Amino acid sequence: AILWDNAVVLTQPMDPDLHKLAPSFETMVDIIDTYRSLGVVANEVADFLRAHGYGAQASPAVGQFVDYPRPAERAGRGWRGRFGILISPAHGPCQRVAAVYTSIENLPLPRENPHAWIADWCERCGRCIRKCPGKAVYEEPRENEHGQTTFIDGSRCMTQFETRYSCSVCVKECVFF
Repeated sequence: AILWDNAVVLTQPMDPDLHKLAPSFETMVDIIDTYRSLGVVANEVADFLRAHGYGAQASPAVGQFVDYPRPAERAGRGWRGRFGILISPAHGPCQRVAAVYTSIENLPLPRENPHAWIADWCERCGRCIRKCPGKAVYEEPRENEHGQTTFIDGSRCMTQFETRYSCSVCVKECVFF
């Protein structure tokens, strides 16, 4: 369970040169290393907040508590592309997201997300849909059984992820990459 409503959002870029090779063993290793190091940072931030009297719960990028790009989008860090991954000006889709849920009540939140224009671009592009080897990216986002918006067929995506070195074709083929 998530203990608090507020979160500090963390992003970490992945190596774009390794993701140009996707799907590959090298890409998979970079993804695993990014998840690992982002998890370490999330735990360090949570430890720091707790040491300073705040409640904090680390939520590493593979924790499956939430759709991590959503809080990153709400924090103004980028916008979710058609394939559901956060796209930011600095790293395109070549990054991972984690969060640290906290009892801090006065976290700064932007009133508007300056990256909302990415949605219009993605709507016209659709390259991730055409290039996905598992045909996992939906034409239109759907609501899943938990009432959450989903951009991909998770079982189709995971089949590619598990059998094609963490796949990442959607990242590699994104025009923002």
